[in-house]
Amino acid sequence: MIPGFVLFAAPRSITRKERVRNLRHRGRQAVAVCVSIAMFSISSLVAFGSPSSIAKETTGLITINGTVAINGTRAESGQTLFSGSTIRTDTESESLVNLRNSGRLKLGSGTTLNLGFSESTLSGSLTVGSVDCASPKGVRAEIMTADGAIVADPIQPAQFRIQVEECNTNLSVQSGHVGIRTGDKVRWVAAGESISTADASAPVPQQNLNGKKKAGLIIGLGTAAAIIIWLIVRNHKHCTTVVSGTASSTTCQ
Repeated sequence: MIPGFVLFAAPRSITRKERVRNLRHRGRQAVAVCVSIAMFSISSLVAFGSPSSIAKETTGLITINGTVAINGTRAESGQTLFSGSTIRTDTESESLVNLRNSGRLKLGSGTTLNLGFSESTLSGSLTVGSVDCASPKGVRAEIMTADGAIVADPIQPAQFRIQVEECNTNLSVQSGHVGIRTGDKVRWVAAGESISTADASAPVPQQNLNGKKKAGLIIGLGTAAAIIIWLIVRNHKHCTTVVSGTASSTTCQ
């Protein structure tokens, strides 16, 4: 009998066929490992880029009547609109934009608007034309023009219309807390009222204030004078003297 340690130490002869089989087996294992790594990487990328892990980008949907261009390219109704887009409506054309944040804008004929928006903001730069804007509660709206800015307080929903003319911007407010900013001051406009940048930036005439002060002073002095004259007349007594012989008598009324 051959000792066990001799059997353990004796080298085992491996045939060529077995070596080829081992190489093939190891090759299959390497390929399987590579495939597993690739599949894991792809699944990780898909999971990371899924809607549940990335916040949805705020977009808009545009409806067109006539000829409208977005960033210089003719647009189609139902086209998705992204923040930073420039919308231009042709003559006798208009467009309606519905945003994911529930804001709405209607661009009139011959209007150019660069529009920006997010979940809580609605902004833009109106170069020419008119825009009817509706901003929901919680969304701050601010539309810039050449000579001012229209701002809507997000404390409540607002509806307003902006009309850009050659040297002026007109604002008409249907509802909400909307104002027109020129320089560093804002003039707030009540629902049902209108204002222009010329009116908002014009100072209050000082002569009107001085005229009111003078009128009040004159009224006050006139009232005081009337009271004094009435007191004098009231306290004044008419007296008549009657002479009879060497005696005389005086009667006062």
